[in-house]
Amino acid sequence: MRRGDLVQDGPGVKLPRVAQAVLPAYPPAAERFKRETTVALEVLVDETGKVLQVRITKSDPSKLGFNEAATRAARETGFEPATKDGVPVKMWFPLTFDFTPR
Repeated sequence: MRRGDLVQDGPGVKLPRVAQAVLPAYPPAAERFKRETTVALEVLVDETGKVLQVRITKSDPSKLGFNEAATRAARETGFEPATKDGVPVKMWFPLTFDFTPR
């Protein structure tokens, strides 16, 4: 196992942990509809805790900006990286954002 290797959950793996959560802004385009929705994503967290990639696993089909707001927040979230046997590694990690109107 080398620093920065991509791993999956299993023996000796400690999952990434959110160190600095960033909440998404409720999209202005959605304000007048007062819509509630959930967007689920997976983020690739590198060995330093930085998000390298984001992929949406459950999107909002409304085109009101929820997917973009969730992706933006996910990219800005800070993590403590995953480790395998004490070595910092890359790992995909699930995130979910719930949007409710103000």
